[in-house]
Amino acid sequence: MGSDFVQEVITALDKLHKGIELGLEYQVSANVKLSLAGNLGEYVYASSPQVQINFDTAGAEEDLIDPEGNIDLGVAKLKGLKLAQGPQTAFAFGTEYRSPKYWWVGATTNYLANNFINISTITRTQSFLLDPDTGQRFPDATDENVTRILKQQKLEDIYLLNVVGGKSWLVNKKYVSAFVSVNNAFDKVFRSGGYEQSRNGNYGQLKQDNLSGTPSFAPKYWYGYGRTYFLNLAISF
Repeated sequence: MGSDFVQEVITALDKLHKGIELGLEYQVSANVKLSLAGNLGEYVYASSPQVQINFDTAGAEEDLIDPEGNIDLGVAKLKGLKLAQGPQTAFAFGTEYRSPKYWWVGATTNYLANNFINISTITRTQSFLLDPDTGQRFPDATDENVTRILKQQKLEDIYLLNVVGGKSWLVNKKYVSAFVSVNNAFDKVFRSGGYEQSRNGNYGQLKQDNLSGTPSFAPKYWYGYGRTYFLNLAISF
């Protein structure tokens, strides 16, 4: 299939967001403070939208896919699947110590879970299950096999530790301060998101691609930062 322009059009797509957030802070003493923040959410597709592909062929020497310039793929079964909006469960617990001698240090541990990759809408349409040679459903495209091969991928849970600290001095009636932070202190390698590809146009292609063990069109991922450092020095006149 050759074309200059291909556009996927999704209509009547509803999303459902529900959850609870909390934030607590407790002053243990004049020097020590504890904090807790969290979110428990459920973000899902609330409907199954209509999917249409619009396209424009590149030249007269290429075969037209459809003289109308679009193909209606029907309804994509997305209802109830997870939205790819980052972790749906997140908690952060922090502790901080402030010394009377004008220095302080703090640490926050983070737990991030229920993070899902973005799904391909095309693979959830009825047309995806049809053999282009026969126009009939692939014989082995049973509900069980389709559910297994299209199971939405959940990314691994993540535990991160961030450390911060600072100190200030009074020098010749000027305040000199330093602030340093270390994020992801244990240099954790983690996937922060990703998406399914739509390059396999039907069930047969996707199944064959997966059989290789190293699919050519496997999901793509992006990764969070490893250990990072930040240093700030300031002079106040």
